Amino acid sequence: MPLISCFPAESINLDTTDSRYVQIENGGVITLAEALKTAGINSIEFTEDDGVGGGMEASEITFTPGSGIASTNVQDAIEEVTTKVPSGALTQEVADARYLQLAGGMLTGALSFQGEGVTTTIEPIPGLGFNIIASSSDGAQSATISVYYDGMVYITVDGGDGSVSYIFDANGLNMAGKPITNCPSLPTQKPITLTAAGWSDNKQTVSVEGIDADPLKQIIMPCTSTEAATTAVSDYGISILSQGANTLTFKCSKVPTADVAMNVAIMPIGG
Repeated sequence: MPLISCFPAESINLDTTDSRYVQIENGGVITLAEALKTAGINSIEFTEDDGVGGGMEASEITFTPGSGIASTNVQDAIEEVTTKVPSGALTQEVADARYLQLAGGMLTGALSFQGEGVTTTIEPIPGLGFNIIASSSDGAQSATISVYYDGMVYITVDGGDGSVSYIFDANGLNMAGKPITNCPSLPTQKPITLTAAGWSDNKQTVSVEGIDADPLKQIIMPCTSTEAATTAVSDYGISILSQGANTLTFKCSKVPTADVAMNVAIMPIGG
């Protein structure tokens, strides 16, 4: 890399004394100002042959490095400064993992938007779907749309005097036939464990608080939020056989060799 002249563009006479320039005879060392020392360059050294014939390269100008730089010539220093990641700065890999990119990427957890007098939140329902919730700043009024992967949609509106909900299936049918005033809470999940020793004739009954004996009043769905549970349900053909008051009976096509932990979702559909 050729050395770029630091002299002014106008014509100069080097035979005259000028405080703007430093003349180096037979080589020597220029000690730099404190500001450059802070940047990592303490001094620049020239030999008497440097610059002769106009063919001087940046790599031929050496200097004594300071604490902020390791290079000892101008060319290497330029490359080091332009590629070096400052202390405390983020690499591209770290930034990609920490922040959501403008295009693509994956967001986990809830996302909230704050507007004038209202907050809107989009939050996942693990293993089921997602909620879109809009609420007033004082929390007195809210509206929630709950969308489930099986096609069920819950719309709940609370104007401050009690909630009114509508429940729709995949065909857009209001399953309740009419609004449900002061309806039960939106679908909930309950954890269960199907033990390896609890199977009898490929069936197992477990206690689950909140299960109604009437199957017309609830939709019950197993939720596998872990890879182990998903694999077990698929490999052993596990499904819900029947329900009773606070109980669920499961069946399997093949008895699992280990415990299977999962959740069950309870969705009220009657009023």
